[in-house]
Amino acid sequence: MRNSGALGHGCQNSAATGGAQLRATGTSSPDALVLQSSGQTQQVLTVFLQGDVSIAPINFGDGLRCIGGHLLRLSAKIAIGSGAAYPDCGEPPITVRAGELGDTIPRGSSRSYQVYYRDANPTFCPNPPGNTWNVSHGITIVW
Repeated sequence: MRNSGALGHGCQNSAATGGAQLRATGTSSPDALVLQSSGQTQQVLTVFLQGDVSIAPINFGDGLRCIGGHLLRLSAKIAIGSGAAYPDCGEPPITVRAGELGDTIPRGSSRSYQVYYRDANPTFCPNPPGNTWNVSHGITIVW
């Protein structure tokens, strides 16, 4: 595995945060869930992804992707400090956004989530270096 981070975090990054972490707050029924990432490098593009399956980790840039199947890009944000959240005030809830993108989430089903983000230091990982993308750890939500 490449570039491991702290327990419960994604891969280490060049800001030495221990790796990005993704957590969910709120409730899934009704959908008032907010995905919150922390530990990215500051002011970077942060992409919230949803997959319909968890997979064995595979290399993705400087990190490890652990969600797969039908992947949806729920939102792209610029991290404030070293974190980002989806949805923000005025944005559709996760289940509504997923439905808009073609994945209606039935009650009782699960979806997996992960955050991809830029790590602008292309030489951070040892050879072969990644492509300046890194990832948080993944979480699974039962709706």
